[in-house]
Amino acid sequence: MTLPYILRLLLISSAIMFLVHAIVGLCVRLVSPAIIRFSRKFRPRVAARLLLFVRLVPFGLASIFVFGFCVPSYLWFEPGATTERVGLACILAGFLGISLCSQSFFRAFRAVLITRKYTRSCLKGGRELLLSAESASVVIVESEVPILAMAGVIRPRLVVSQGVLNSLSHDQLAAAVRHERAHLTSADNLKRLLVMFSPEIFPFVHAFSPIEQAWKKTSEWAADDSAVENDALRSLSLASALIRVAQLGAPPRLSPLCTALVSGDAANADSDLADRVDRLLHPAPAGNNPPKRWANFVGCSGIAMGLLVMIAASRPSTLYSVYQLLERLIH
Repeated sequence: MTLPYILRLLLISSAIMFLVHAIVGLCVRLVSPAIIRFSRKFRPRVAARLLLFVRLVPFGLASIFVFGFCVPSYLWFEPGATTERVGLACILAGFLGISLCSQSFFRAFRAVLITRKYTRSCLKGGRELLLSAESASVVIVESEVPILAMAGVIRPRLVVSQGVLNSLSHDQLAAAVRHERAHLTSADNLKRLLVMFSPEIFPFVHAFSPIEQAWKKTSEWAADDSAVENDALRSLSLASALIRVAQLGAPPRLSPLCTALVSGDAANADSDLADRVDRLLHPAPAGNNPPKRWANFVGCSGIAMGLLVMIAASRPSTLYSVYQLLERLIH
């Protein structure tokens, strides 16, 4: 197939995006069980950051390679206003890349629209109440369905149903609110949106589900720890709040960008809830704190890699080598 300049750039960028993302994504999928086991050595907050970083690595590296090397090398060395024949393999990889990116962008855009519609309906049909104990404004919806969740990304709202409000004691409600505000502080809904933006390895194949589920579970543990702050009474209050909300019935399926106190989305939601209650009632003894040194090492390594990429991308010889690689891929 013979294509003009701009269409060739779009197609080859999509092909490179697909190939790099697929290679790195398959590596992540293969090592994800070991990474999940390794993350359990750290505190939940650090483990959640590690799992999220690993989940976003394939799309991040693919984007850096495309926009940092492929596009500049093509614009620099490819003659303009020319047509060139493109091979079938490049066309196939390009369409797969476009399909993956379109699917993930549509999923994220749809999640934003659904969440916005949900929060608007809660604000329209509910009422705002100020909880003086936590200085937190919540939206009360007139429903007996068990809802206690932080909804939204730009202007998150804490949504509580009247049934939950009537069922929880003052201490239980305060602990549950602290849990949801911990999600707000760590921007977990924004992180969910980033995960939705990051494509899968192949269309309609959920290869990253294990690491995504591990990240969501660890994020809940981190929010629990932030809410109780090693206080035995707060741990007991939050554990009893979790059990009480679960006893009110099956939680509804909320909008995608909501962090609920008790979620019914996961297939193993009951076991996840049991693990959370067990952690709260039987906290692990505090030991050494190696995650800070590990986090510093990862941060320094990331900065060093970024500097190396910038230096390599600024060298004409590097860009020309990439251009030669693109020419082989096109044909």
